Amino acid sequence: MIIKETALYKNIMKRYFLYTLIYMAIVFSTTILMNRRGLLENLSQIKTTYLSFIVVMICFNYYLFKLSINFGMSRQSLYKVKLSLLCSIAFIVNIITFLTNLLVYFFDKKDLDSLYIGLYYGFFHNNILDFTFMFVFGIVFTFFIFIIFNTLGTLLSLFGVIGKIICLVAIHAMFTLPLILIGIYHDFINTDFSVINKIFSIITGIHTANNKYGNPINMLVTLLIIIIIMLFINYKLTKKHQIRR
Repeated sequence: MIIKETALYKNIMKRYFLYTLIYMAIVFSTTILMNRRGLLENLSQIKTTYLSFIVVMICFNYYLFKLSINFGMSRQSLYKVKLSLLCSIAFIVNIITFLTNLLVYFFDKKDLDSLYIGLYYGFFHNNILDFTFMFVFGIVFTFFIFIIFNTLGTLLSLFGVIGKIICLVAIHAMFTLPLILIGIYHDFINTDFSVINKIFSIITGIHTANNKYGNPINMLVTLLIIIIIMLFINYKLTKKHQIRR
């Protein structure tokens, strides 16, 4: 079974690499030719486009499921392959993102587009520690994005077109309604946001009361907790995969 898992893993990685290479060659050439901005500005734009393409690509789970059937693999083995793929891609993407951010940081900070540097850089008061934790944080954050969208793709692959639409509407409502309720609470019941700000600060490590750098450890713990939950959900959804008639 390990041989089959390895074979499927290599097969998918080669396909992902080829698709990404073709896509990035097109994006890079068109961006450089049509955009008269500097190289560093283009790098930040290309980095965002590259990440978006990877996220879309890992959402297509049914194709991976069909390949696993051709390889004669169980759904549990498919789940292991998916995790291996997501971990590998997250690591590779983070290396590219990290090196791009370093390049922009040292040569032209005004073109820097980094969530970590904008919110947390400087917390450890040591450049080596800050950049080391930035790299670790980047891997976890990238994997967090990937597991979220892969789980969403796995969920949507279980339904037909109408089911997908209903599911997306329900997910949108799950995220929108709490924000609406918080707004109603603030406008009509209690205008004091101190409790919500404290909760937000504990979860993200970002201090809303001042402009100082936040604590990235808080956010890292939050991401790890959500990742564990999503791994469990992803496993359960993967076990429910069926061949479409």
